[in-house]
Amino acid sequence: MPRSGKRAAILCRGLYGEIGGKTARGLVLHSMDYEIVAVVDETLAGRDAGEIIDGRTRGIPIVADLEGIDYDILIIGAAPVGGAFPEEWREDVRRALLAGRTVISGLHTFLSDDPELREIAEKHGGKIIDLRKPPENLRMMDMSVRDVYVPVVLTMGTSPAIGKRITAVELVKAARRRGINAGFVATGQTGIMIGADAGVVIDRIPGDFISGMVEEMVVRVAEKRDMIFVEGQGAISHPAYCGVALSLLAGAWPDFVVLVHDPKKREFHGFPGTRVNPPEVEIDLIERLAANFSGAKVVALSVSGRGMTMEELERYTAEMERKLRMPVADVLRTPRGVDRVLDEILRRAREKGYRV
Repeated sequence: MPRSGKRAAILCRGLYGEIGGKTARGLVLHSMDYEIVAVVDETLAGRDAGEIIDGRTRGIPIVADLEGIDYDILIIGAAPVGGAFPEEWREDVRRALLAGRTVISGLHTFLSDDPELREIAEKHGGKIIDLRKPPENLRMMDMSVRDVYVPVVLTMGTSPAIGKRITAVELVKAARRRGINAGFVATGQTGIMIGADAGVVIDRIPGDFISGMVEEMVVRVAEKRDMIFVEGQGAISHPAYCGVALSLLAGAWPDFVVLVHDPKKREFHGFPGTRVNPPEVEIDLIERLAANFSGAKVVALSVSGRGMTMEELERYTAEMERKLRMPVADVLRTPRGVDRVLDEILRRAREKGYRV
């Protein structure tokens, strides 16, 4: 992965404001490695990319095309249903490679396997990076993670696409503001793109090796960091993604879990007839399963309050704090919300003897 100092444009045609545009929004919100100079989405052209996320302008224009945009890297910033490469985006990618630029993709379709695009890249000095290609050296879990002596925090959710990465990164940022040497382990393409101490797209790892690959990253990052936040995936209760969530809970061997919940979600997106658990049910499931691994406890609830008014959010968080007896906050919108969650994690960590 190319690192700091690079100017990146994000390709996200027609999806930036939709669920499929979460990669692009994550980069706009949290990119630590790249300067984001534009988002390509002709349906929202003329607006500021930050405005779509939370109403705040960030000086990143949404444009209809890349004409006149000065960039080094083109990032595929969307996750269409099925993860296939939209053919109507081919010309954008071709032009980037013809100009000798790097194209980074997190799609299930590997652009580097496309004969035309590979030939253009080789001929014109461009480069294609497919983040979802699994690493060659896979490993099974060997329990070395039990020898990690820094606190490990895993974000989990009651549903996919709910803010687990956002919560983890906001906690990393809050910890670093306090002078804590906090690390970030990414488990999805967006987390890797924004800048992580270690990362692998775990939904492309064969099942027997998921927990081992997560363990390896946690062990490696613990050698240089004093606290680790691990990005969660899926949900323990999700019919399709429960296996990934469970493997993360085992491999990360967390001390603490921060659960993420969207009060307005009633069923899993794309799975009609399913039911999203209320937080107290999901907490019970997580803690029962964790009892066989690290014994982790859920210590806070991160609320994905997008779509709620501040009055609704305040009422909901107050009600859930009374019910769950733990900090409850939207880490982006609640004043001091992320700090209250971090305070609880640090309190619990110090009780366990960690020096943070």
